[in-house]
Parts: sequence; C-alpha cells; structure tokens
Amino acid sequence: MPTKTAALGICDHCGAAFPPDVSPYTAGGDPRRYCSDSCQYKARRKLVGTRPHDETATTSHERKSVRMMVLYRLRIEGHLSGLADAELGEALGVDRTTIWKDKEALKAADKLYNKVMARAPWDDRLTIHEAATALNCSEDTIRAMVRDGILRGAKIYNGRWRIPKGEVERLQR
Repeated sequence: MPTKTAALGICDHCGAAFPPDVSPYTAGGDPRRYCSDSCQYKARRKLVGTRPHDETATTSHERKSVRMMVLYRLRIEGHLSGLADAELGEALGVDRTTIWKDKEALKAADKLYNKVMARAPWDDRLTIHEAATALNCSEDTIRAMVRDGILRGAKIYNGRWRIPKGEVERLQR
C-alpha cells in the first residue's frame, strides 16, 4: 500500500490554516489543498480565466489601462462602432462583459471631462467657429467630429460647444 504524502494543513489559495472540522486528507486519501469549496472554486476560476495579456502590462490595473487606451484609440479612429464586444474581448483577451464595462467607463470619463471643461479657463477653449477656421473645415464637420469622438469638446452652461486648443492643435499636426 502506498504511503500518504504529508498534508500541510494550509490552503493553497488563501494561505489560511484549515478549520479544525476539515480533514487534512480527501476521501481518496490525497492531501487536501484548499480549506473550503469556495477557495477551490476561486483557485480553479483563476487558473481557467488566465489568458494571454500584453507582456508589458503586469498588473490588472495596467492591463485595464492598455485596454482603455486601445478602446479610446479605436473610438477616435472611428472603428469602435463597427466591432462587436465579443470580437473586441477575444482580441484583447477578456470576455465581452469586461469590454462593455470598459465602454461604460469611457462614457463616464467623457461626462467627467465635459464637467471639467465647462469650468476650464476661457483662454484655453475655442468656439465651433474658431475651431472650424483653424482646421479649415465647416462648423458642421467640427460638430460631427465632436459627436463621433474624434475631437473632444464640451457644452458649457448656455449649451454652446467649446473645444480645447490642444485638441485643435493635435489635429493640425
């Protein structure tokens, strides 16, 4: 009969000691690795949910930042509306609900940006007409660019649009 491997009595997932009512061995005689079913479930989910990520991003926060930059860039280039969340998720190594949450975070960031821009100094903002003149295009084109997310702008208290000078300079380059 084979000898048993000594059980450590410490959970592989959370690192806690096993409760006194939990046997250090499974029914099959193998050493128990997890202190509870929930720890075993979480450890397996973590293992199964592991997908390849950007090699430069090591933490989940950095990976989310990379995803947000990719989504923002796709939105600016006008490609975001043509892609399904599942396709984006597969390309970025996450599920579609994560992409949906990231898109909602982008919307929330835009709202916050608009609030901040409404209080920005007047010297740093241009009217639609001034931006159109600087970019040598029509006012309707500027409005469409703001609506599509190519150009960032904010409505001020009276409902008129203001465009940051930095955004116009970015498009002039």
